[in-house]
Amino acid sequence: MKNIPEAFLVPDGPDGFRLSEWGTVVWDNQAKGLLASANLLQLPHIEYAPSFVGDYNALASPQRAQVQAALLKAAAALATGGITALTEHTGLLYSSLESRKDSKAPIDYFRVNDDIRITCVREGSILRLRRVGRHDQALSKP
Repeated sequence: MKNIPEAFLVPDGPDGFRLSEWGTVVWDNQAKGLLASANLLQLPHIEYAPSFVGDYNALASPQRAQVQAALLKAAAALATGGITALTEHTGLLYSSLESRKDSKAPIDYFRVNDDIRITCVREGSILRLRRVGRHDQALSKP
């Protein structure tokens, strides 16, 4: 893995890596601050609707870090196994919400934590994120 010290990684499968104990310690101590202060990450298979960007910018820093961490998990799942991997990811609990008249595709959602949800639409291999916020807020206007 480019620019990541070897001591922070351990092999995980034939083509993958995961964080070592040292890598986890560094991540736990540094990443949350970096993610909270960063703009939305440009991730493969993820696009942001303007409504999502507005919702994200209105979140407090700790919530932004949690959202970014969830987006990293979603992007990794999509990159490694597509929508099947995303729906099987137990930490995100990806599910379909409903079909909407204003959308050609069903609106789906996944969880960031016990309170925050992200709504989205699948467009081919792209997940277009629509809203993010507290459970009731995000799901009432997906």
